[in-house]
Amino acid sequence: MMLVGGATILASHYGLPYDVGVNGEMILSTTVWYFFVLLNAYYGGALTMFFTSTITIPFESVFDVLRAHPNWKMIYQSGEEAFFTLQAQHDPDYARYVCF
Repeated sequence: MMLVGGATILASHYGLPYDVGVNGEMILSTTVWYFFVLLNAYYGGALTMFFTSTITIPFESVFDVLRAHPNWKMIYQSGEEAFFTLQAQHDPDYARYVCF
């Protein structure tokens, strides 16, 4: 981003006449610096918050999810039935949630 800002400042400095270039360069450089400071402050705070917050997962297994949301049905890709039918044979509650 700073490269783009520097390139636009240089382009305005060398591409415009002196009387227009000075004012345009000042406006452009001020705008670029404000944009940089705001962007840096925003992402600095967002990344700090992201890396310092702990992740809490309310469920420990598939069964906890299915018990918390009894009206949900499990949807899976074709060919993965074997993983779910084996578990459904041993647990009748689990068999209710699996779509066969």
